[in-house]
Amino acid sequence: PFAGMNVVLAAGTTKYKLENGALLSADGKRLLLATDASGEYTVPQGVEYIGEYAFANSKITSISLPASLKELGEGAFVSSALAAVTFADGIQLAEIKAHTFRYTSVQTVNLPASVQTVGDYAFANTAITAFTFTGKTMGDGVFANCKMLASIVLDDGIEKMGSNTFYGCTSLKTVTLPSVKELGNYTFNGASKLESVIFGANATTVGTATFASYAFDYNTYTNRYVEVPALKTVVMPTQISEIPMNTFYWCTGLTSINLGGATHVGEYAFANCTSLAEVVGLEQVISVDKYAFYGCKSMNSLTLTAMERVGDWAFAIENQTTGYTSVSM
Repeated sequence: PFAGMNVVLAAGTTKYKLENGALLSADGKRLLLATDASGEYTVPQGVEYIGEYAFANSKITSISLPASLKELGEGAFVSSALAAVTFADGIQLAEIKAHTFRYTSVQTVNLPASVQTVGDYAFANTAITAFTFTGKTMGDGVFANCKMLASIVLDDGIEKMGSNTFYGCTSLKTVTLPSVKELGNYTFNGASKLESVIFGANATTVGTATFASYAFDYNTYTNRYVEVPALKTVVMPTQISEIPMNTFYWCTGLTSINLGGATHVGEYAFANCTSLAEVVGLEQVISVDKYAFYGCKSMNSLTLTAMERVGDWAFAIENQTTGYTSVSM
């Protein structure tokens, strides 16, 4: 609540101290507020906790975090002038909490091996271009609106990613995803230049509406799906059992797809993928939900030899003068 404000200690206080532009507990273990911090700042060795929003709106341009640090509060550097962060060798910090670096100018981030979790929107709205993280969990919107991020390879050991990870990353073209076990919705929502995505070989899910994008319609005051024309290549994992609903909805640039090990395709999964001509693995699919391949007008033939259930309009091509030339069942 005091972010961006100066603090003056009452005479005779013994609980707190002011040191190098920061308010600390008397024992030096808790840094609660950076009052006048600016420029290059080194957090003193011995500090174990940095408070929530401690450096928010401050003028620090770089920060060095000590090996003693165990906890970094939510939003610790949000909206500061921070451009660089250094973690000391041996640091045991386990989590980067929500909004920690949001609205800063950090470009390169190498998280220490001790960090296992990156919280919601931790690096959203930053200038990040390079990122190293070897932990297990990423929250929602971690890189949302990172306009300078053009390519990223995520460590294959990451098991869980939240929703809208790359929301609004308008420069993003290529991504290598980890072998995720959980993947939230709309991973690439608004990543309008995205061309290529590779899933980790051992991923067990491809998420829901992963490549679909939506925008707010001010006429109806609702979100509506928008076309995704740039995406051309997606390398799918072989261990998945299904393609969930809306995964590739309106990805008009997609020309071919390998379904990996999927035996079920959810509703609208490939709807309006108008350039999709080749679907490798369709012959192993057992069930397809409604509108799954609706409007895929470039598909000429269907091999449905394992198919047991087909939903309404699953392969319909409306208002076309020509249809499928071959259907095998």
